[in-house]
This record gives sequence, C-alpha cells and structure tokens, in this order.
Amino acid sequence: MDDSEDEAEGAVVVPIGEEIDLHSFAPRDVPAVVADYLAACREKGLRLVRLVHGRGKGVQRAVVRRLLADLEAVEAFADAPPAAGGWGATVVRLRPTAPTVPAPPGLAPARRAPVARALARPGPAPARRPPGQPAAPRRRRKPPS
Repeated sequence: MDDSEDEAEGAVVVPIGEEIDLHSFAPRDVPAVVADYLAACREKGLRLVRLVHGRGKGVQRAVVRRLLADLEAVEAFADAPPAAGGWGATVVRLRPTAPTVPAPPGLAPARRAPVARALARPGPAPARRPPGQPAAPRRRRKPPS
C-alpha cells in the first residue's frame, strides 16, 4: 500500500450536495467536517447549503454557528425554515468564488488585511462598572400629554 491509501483508509467519502446530516459524525469531528464540506460545496458552485445538526440541547448548533461566524467563505447563516428542520438545521449562504484571473507577469497578487485588525480601534476599552456596584437608575420618559 502506498501513502495515499494509508491516509484515506479511515476517511469517509461524503457526497457533496445541498445538505449534510451531521448526526453520523463524532462531535469532535463536526467542525472539520463542516469546514471541508462547505469548501467543497463552494468549489462545486453551490451557494445555499443546509447543515442538519439536530435540536437536542443546542450544543452542536452552537459549535456549528461558532465555526460559521469565523469562516470567510460564509456570507450568511440562519435557522432553517420550519418545514426544513427549524432550529435543528442551519441554512448557510456561501460567498461566490472569485473568478481566477491570472496576474500580469511581474505583479504579485494583492494581500488582504485581516478584518479584525482593520477595524480595531486604538485606545483604552470603555469603562465598566465594578462588580457589586448597582447599575445607574434609568430615567423614565414622561408619557406624551
């Protein structure tokens, strides 16, 4: 056996389509499975994908949504409509893949700055109230007369 057969021995081949059911995967594998699956969907040109994570206590849903929030390829995500699983599934809209246009000779491809760095504000963090101190009372608006 060669190296490629050794690596693929424990791998599961998942058909790439508009939906994946995550129930058959070990919870520790779900983030990697979702990331790889969405990348394959995007390469295939799929823009709308449904991830079935189940209702339960919401642990898998939280793991999936944390990952989706960090993936640059994800344009938006939300609970599936009630007929498509409701909060037991998440619908993901993927960004379109950019057309690959070769750079002219002698030019390097442009590099993007990370969004977090570009949006970071210099200066101190806003002040918070110390623990144990009551919140300031809110003013009530007078009802219109």
